[in-house]
Amino acid sequence: MFCAAGCDLFVDGPEPPVTADRCDQDRYDCQSRSDVPLVNGCELNGELAVEIGHGFEAFAPLAEGEPPPFISGGGGFQGGGSSHTAWALRIDGAALDRYDVIGAQLGVYSLEDCSVLPDGSRMCGDVPWIGSRSVLLGDGNALPVVGDTVEDFGLTVPMDGSASFGDFVLQVIVEDPCGQLGVAHHDYSL
Repeated sequence: MFCAAGCDLFVDGPEPPVTADRCDQDRYDCQSRSDVPLVNGCELNGELAVEIGHGFEAFAPLAEGEPPPFISGGGGFQGGGSSHTAWALRIDGAALDRYDVIGAQLGVYSLEDCSVLPDGSRMCGDVPWIGSRSVLLGDGNALPVVGDTVEDFGLTVPMDGSASFGDFVLQVIVEDPCGQLGVAHHDYSL
């Protein structure tokens, strides 16, 4: 990404809705929940397939290596120098006939905080230092479904104003009420 003197590095792509508070833009009003209600008798051994995208009103994919669009200024509880991103998720493999919510943990990490586990999977550190959020998708809003795929959007994540240039990873961990998990990563550089 090239940025000439005077340009704003953190605005890229289509403009978000004009509002003073990021929570007005957020599909879930900035609620933060990490509890996933279990469904009795619903035990599945599959995995949820997750894709990370962006967007306030619909899912838009991120190209390989593409940073998410950053929106300067957060409004609400954020300081004046901070920013936020609008995440969108695609989730395949959900048993939508058994439940209508899915838990998601969203985090932005420095690449050096991520490692490859012995089973070959990848996981980033315990505490994201750049931005994070937990949300119960479908809580208060119906899960948007396209075919058999959940496509949720407008999940704003506040970003630490101290983030600078480097290599970063967006990580999403999702869990459904039947015990299925899914993990996705998207790498980018600034």
